[in-house]
Amino acid sequence: MRTSQIRKTRLMAATFMLLATALAAGEVVGQATSESAERPAAQAQSPVRPLLYYFEHVSLRDAAFRYDRDIQALIANPRQAGEPVTRLFAKAAQHAVHVPNFKAETVADDMIRFMRQIGFETLRRGGYTIHLMRMPPPEHPPEAYFVAIVYKDGEPLIEGTPASSTRYITLERTAVEGRVFALCEWDVNGQHKTHGFANHEPTLRDLVANVSAMLGIDAN
Repeated sequence: MRTSQIRKTRLMAATFMLLATALAAGEVVGQATSESAERPAAQAQSPVRPLLYYFEHVSLRDAAFRYDRDIQALIANPRQAGEPVTRLFAKAAQHAVHVPNFKAETVADDMIRFMRQIGFETLRRGGYTIHLMRMPPPEHPPEAYFVAIVYKDGEPLIEGTPASSTRYITLERTAVEGRVFALCEWDVNGQHKTHGFANHEPTLRDLVANVSAMLGIDAN
């Protein structure tokens, strides 16, 4: 068996173990919470690709605000972040399992494909550390092209305790006619805000420019 095949097998095995735990927890949650109550405000209808949607808009967002161990591991070594990212996808599955078109039989392959398409880099400027993530190419609104996780330098980051300056900013595919993407943001209370729209295919440079403008710092 090739090294890549061995790695995929191990990852799938880990995925199934984590997913089984996540789905079991999701079933408990589902008994007390309706699907509509679990769905974030940005998505009025069921997401077409629920695993990806809830990864971008719930589990990754919550990890960023809580500065939990998974986001710490991702930041510390993004090239070796398979395990923490897998856990974040497993947490996303707790929400995705309630969506009618969720396909449990393909979730491991879907997750592996999504993980291969995610990119990560970090910028430090203007007193902020900005973690930039390229997401799988969005096919349906409001899937994200890019995500920016912003932490202010010098502000203590305590696991489980949101820092007041933390920002979670997205460039999302939009359904607005004549527009390609929306500049959006989630806050720590789970409120979703749209800051503006553009009618061209977004690039990482667009994300950096918009985040810099929102922070009031130089983009260069």
